[in-house]
Amino acid sequence: MTSPLDPSAEPVFLRLRRLYAQAGFDIRINLNPAFFSGWGDSLFCMLYKDGQPLATGGGGISISELYFFECLRSAASFSSIFVIGNSGGWGTLGLSLLWPDAEVIAIDCGMLEPPNKLYEAIDFDRHRGQTGNDFGIELTNDLARRNSLNVRVINGMSPDDLQQTIPSACSRPPDLVFIDGGHSNDQLIRDFQGLQGLVSPACVYVLHDVVNWRMEKGFQECARVSALESRILWRTSSGMAILFPADAPPALREVVTAFTEDDVQLAEFRRRAPRRKMASIIEKLPEESLLGKVKTGIKWANRQMRFRRDS
Repeated sequence: MTSPLDPSAEPVFLRLRRLYAQAGFDIRINLNPAFFSGWGDSLFCMLYKDGQPLATGGGGISISELYFFECLRSAASFSSIFVIGNSGGWGTLGLSLLWPDAEVIAIDCGMLEPPNKLYEAIDFDRHRGQTGNDFGIELTNDLARRNSLNVRVINGMSPDDLQQTIPSACSRPPDLVFIDGGHSNDQLIRDFQGLQGLVSPACVYVLHDVVNWRMEKGFQECARVSALESRILWRTSSGMAILFPADAPPALREVVTAFTEDDVQLAEFRRRAPRRKMASIIEKLPEESLLGKVKTGIKWANRQMRFRRDS
């Protein structure tokens, strides 16, 4: 077996993980929530150093979300990418690996929540391995330099600093924007409005955590005022959403369709999910447990009843 001749042919997840590993960082990502008390955030990227999770202001995008961008790469070429909310740089650097010819500029306020002893008793990830406020900014810029990536993270607040940051830092108006800043409907709307007039008319917007943080109303308002086409990407871990021009090429539409879900099927799945979850729990009971033996007995009795009915 031989290695691929073209490094860019490697999946972006492998290249991105290696980039952090070579700098001495480990990650936790894409752990199935069903294995961990339904903890949905186990899907997203957390940086570790010397066995400690690092506070960087938030988690990074999941593997399914990286894969969405990898699919989007096959359908669209972008020359200028702008990111709101950098955290530890996982998503920012991933976008640069996917579009190596594009400049990637990110803005991040570098603010971490102050330690809260009561909250730490519940959320062990939040402040173990405490870092400075600008840690994620400095780390991302350092990893970009080490790996010759066209990435720069600027310390600033969105949307207040967008009018100054984008014209001065971006050599051309961004044609892909990834919004992963403050997670509220109002903040999402303010970030989107702050970008208007600063980005390409053909800009594609990808919004993180729309379903996960209940920002559907903010997303719908952004779609309404912009007249852009809008879809929620249900097949991504956080329920990302996308806004794109009506004249988008068919290849981009195919990618969007591949990561959405039919509304009728979605409603039916939502209706059936509680019962299916309970049925799945029962089905997976260990055979040697008391409840497992009861389950086995019920299944045996059901087979006997069916046999007699069919005889």
